[in-house]
Amino acid sequence: MAACGSDQSSDSSVAGGGEVGGGTAVCDQATFDGWVGSYGESNNTTATLPANSFECADGWAVLLPTVGDADSEVTETVVVQTEGGIWALRDREMACGTDEASAEVRASLDQQACQTN
Repeated sequence: MAACGSDQSSDSSVAGGGEVGGGTAVCDQATFDGWVGSYGESNNTTATLPANSFECADGWAVLLPTVGDADSEVTETVVVQTEGGIWALRDREMACGTDEASAEVRASLDQQACQTN
């Protein structure tokens, strides 16, 4: 997918200062692989995160997991934010707001978070 990826190294973390609950959350493939697997389970389906299908900025991340079984899989856009050192699911509509001024998600993530499927 175009514009997918992370500029974070595998051992990077994102300071959560000023974010919901504070803390530090790691922004890497392994962390998000586990998060996406749990996300799928909580939705009674399977979910995987293709390599580099995430991007992080200032305590926010956009994930583009593949959700569903092989016959009906789709790519979803998932917005998460650090909360107490972990990544917590956010309501995409609320995070994106109605315009740039009301958006909570970082401007650098707007394209992936708010302008995709």
